[in-house]
Amino acid sequence: GMKIPFEEAEMWKVSLGNGSPAFEINWALPEMNFILDTLRFDLIEELKRSVAFYRTIGKLSEPFTLWLSGGAARLPGLPQRLEELLEAPVQVFDPLKSVNGDRPAGAEKSPQFAQALGLALRTA
Repeated sequence: GMKIPFEEAEMWKVSLGNGSPAFEINWALPEMNFILDTLRFDLIEELKRSVAFYRTIGKLSEPFTLWLSGGAARLPGLPQRLEELLEAPVQVFDPLKSVNGDRPAGAEKSPQFAQALGLALRTA
């Protein structure tokens, strides 16, 4: 929506908050409206449909928890905003922490390693 190259968008996203846990996103900014619209009209609706489907074929724990992974999970304030929109707990999946309980240097990118961890465990 912002019509900028992927690399520039990634740098912008990651630079938000500079890793500060106290940083809060201003969701009223025009840049954030693109993200919010995508969340509201694409992701949230798809998640609600998926949860409704899985409730028809089995019992889900209530409330269910959504775990985020991938590069977008690093966007400051995203778990809290998704929690509000989805009305369910949302947490960031940290596969590096699940391996040994510690967060090594450079672990700010760990949500992006979920697929690699799954593939590594599959071959173990």
